[in-house]
Amino acid sequence: SFWENLPKISLTAGALRELDRRSGPPQLAQRSDFPSLDPRFHTNTIKHYRPTEFAPDIIKACSPNDLKEIKKLARRGGPDISSFQYFLPPPQAFDDISMEPAKFNSHGTGPSSESMERPGRKATTTYSRNFEQHLISHNIYPVGYMYPDDRIPADPRNLDAINAVLSKQRNSPPPSDEDFGKFRRACPHASKEDLVTTLLIPKIEGNTSNPRNMGAGYPFRNLAPLTNGGISHAKPDLFHGARPGELNDAVCQELNNQVAPSTEIHLPLAPNFFLEVKGNHGSSSVADRQACYDGALGARAIHALRTFRQDQDQESDGNAYTITATFHDGTLKLFTTHRTEPRNASERPEYIMTLVGGWFMPGNFASFRQGVAAYRNARDWAKGQRDEIISRANE
Repeated sequence: SFWENLPKISLTAGALRELDRRSGPPQLAQRSDFPSLDPRFHTNTIKHYRPTEFAPDIIKACSPNDLKEIKKLARRGGPDISSFQYFLPPPQAFDDISMEPAKFNSHGTGPSSESMERPGRKATTTYSRNFEQHLISHNIYPVGYMYPDDRIPADPRNLDAINAVLSKQRNSPPPSDEDFGKFRRACPHASKEDLVTTLLIPKIEGNTSNPRNMGAGYPFRNLAPLTNGGISHAKPDLFHGARPGELNDAVCQELNNQVAPSTEIHLPLAPNFFLEVKGNHGSSSVADRQACYDGALGARAIHALRTFRQDQDQESDGNAYTITATFHDGTLKLFTTHRTEPRNASERPEYIMTLVGGWFMPGNFASFRQGVAAYRNARDWAKGQRDEIISRANE
């Protein structure tokens, strides 16, 4: 489970709740006005247990004397049954009871990840320090991670090329002094995420050619888990992916739970550009964890498309095809995420997050323009990579 796989557990509220759950609730006090039921009743229950026999049927079959006894027993709330707490039915007790069928995704390719979630246990979110450790335990590495032997994860092979793209001058008109002034004045008031996405991000994002490439604000419930479970679904504040219809139906159906974040067919596929924002009073560490998680999902989707029906020796090439961005308290940061092959057959692949650059946007006009250009160049570059890879997968 989530907690067993953590080599180090931070003392968070979630960790304490799990400790309480495992320690078990305190014993309930016995009620004084009724004796406990005879222990032999447990044996009798198992012996005569009929899984399809329900209370109304039992009552109908009772004799008048039995009904009198039941009414007498039921006075003042009935007998003390606290000793029945945690009592499990006998094995196969529910074999004949039809249970709710598993939910299948819209393409019928198997159970959705939503139906595979374990009920009754709260998923760990990016707001927990244990979330990052869980990712690391499953070979998903944030910026600054070092292997136990002090080695540093490799940068993507195309990092220099990506940096060159980010610093390119754009053909479209740059932001004006007026744009910068409005942005700078709004920054101190963006205390909440909603205010950031409303007041500031449109100035950075600019005019998008096709809003059908964009998605925001819903959880990626259809994607297969990246780890062994126990963590919440990714829910980027903004992302860019392929328009519905760009990817052939056959490809989409085969790779469904790797490339389709939602079962709703009108929403974007194979996202490889993500943005996570935090208000001024929010946590940049949480934004970084969210970006790390988003980037790994995006890198997995692009890898699945890039190697679709290809030979095994054409797998990971060490290049990055996914970009993530964070914005918090005026600072924009851009990252890449790339996939590397597992070191042996029993291990998972690695997903490595690399910092590309950062800009303090309200600092001065030059920094604002550079940050806006880098963001838009990164978004356009990610689209170009995605379009090319999808085109090859469709062949």
